[in-house]
Amino acid sequence: MPKMNGVSGDDIVGVLLDRANLTRLNLSGVDLAKADLASAWLFAAILDRACLNRANLSDANLTAASLIGADLSGADLTEANLLNCTLTRADLTAAKLVSADLNGADLSGADLTGADLTKANLCEANLTGANLSGADLSGAWLTEANLTKANLYEAQLDHANLERAKLFYANLERAKLTRASLSHALLGCADLTGADLTGADLTKANLYGADLSYTNLTKANLTNAYMKRADLEGADFTNADFTGATCPSGDTATGDPPTCPMGSTTN
Repeated sequence: MPKMNGVSGDDIVGVLLDRANLTRLNLSGVDLAKADLASAWLFAAILDRACLNRANLSDANLTAASLIGADLSGADLTEANLLNCTLTRADLTAAKLVSADLNGADLSGADLTGADLTKANLCEANLTGANLSGADLSGAWLTEANLTKANLYEAQLDHANLERAKLFYANLERAKLTRASLSHALLGCADLTGADLTGADLTKANLYGADLSYTNLTKANLTNAYMKRADLEGADFTNADFTGATCPSGDTATGDPPTCPMGSTTN
């Protein structure tokens, strides 16, 4: 892997960069649109406001790199290492991040509209206020991630792991969360209108004041879930488990099997 010591951002424009070592290089504002940076080493590099539109960064190492406000729209970051990377307000629309490692990354305010994050690792990532509408997060790991006020409208989260994730005021309208794990997740005042949570695990999830109207919760596990003041109008709870759950009224679910009012519980 070639190392490029003492090279400025202007010097590398047009240079073949696949497998290049750009560790700690300051590339702020550099135009690298469509550049081939596959397997490049960009550890702690500074790429703030850089243009990486449709660049190939597959398998690149961007650990601790700074990409504040960078344009990564349409970029290929398949299996890239973005551990603890700073991507605040970055443009990642339609970016490919399949199996990428974004553990601990800061994506607050980032635009990930239509991005492919299938099986990506977003554990403990900061996605506060991020736009993930239409993004594919199927099988992604979002354990303890912060998605407060994030926009997940029509996002695909089937089989995703969102255990202990913070989703306060998040927009999950019409999102697909079939068999997703949301145990201990914090969904206070979240909008889940029309979402599909078939078979989802919401054990001990906090859904205080959440909008679950017309949500599909067929066979969902709501054991010990907290749903005080939640809106359950028109929701489908067919074969859902409400054991020990707190209903919108503040009362514990009753009956055999236990149910809460304001939802379909047809067996």
